[in-house]
Amino acid sequence: MVDEIAAGRMQGRAFEAASRLAGASGGEVRIVGLAEGIRLDLEVPESGADHEAVAEALAEGDRYGHRRRGGRDHVWCEFDLNPKPRPAPVVRPAVQAPLPPGDLPPLRVFRFGGPEVCGGPEMAVNVPGCVAIRAAERPSEVVVLSTAEWEALKAAIRAGRFEAGIVPCDA
Repeated sequence: MVDEIAAGRMQGRAFEAASRLAGASGGEVRIVGLAEGIRLDLEVPESGADHEAVAEALAEGDRYGHRRRGGRDHVWCEFDLNPKPRPAPVVRPAVQAPLPPGDLPPLRVFRFGGPEVCGGPEMAVNVPGCVAIRAAERPSEVVVLSTAEWEALKAAIRAGRFEAGIVPCDA
């Protein structure tokens, strides 16, 4: 016999996520009953979807994923009748808001370090709210990114949106 309290909790979680998915995407969420849970399926519209809000809603499930079918993106999440406990979240120190361009500190404040092989990039992370990058052979040319921009750049590199590789040098 199904525990009615657990079933009610699962349904509440699933329906709340379905509502959030529909609101964030503007698409129709399909709700499918499983033997021991509920599955939500969504074909993500080509435009107008708030992808961050869709991802946050999916994360409410006990499992979630993405697939590309017929040239379209589909996302899903499942809710278990008796979900396993989730690990405790990792707590990271708060990051200060990015510095406005006029408030950037003078270059002498940054403490650069990093690879010293073939003029590789050096980074400075000692100033809260930003990351500074420079090439060792051109120390006066510095790119300063907010921490949010830096995280977005790292994510784009990991996703393969930029070509990253080893560049031979004349050592």
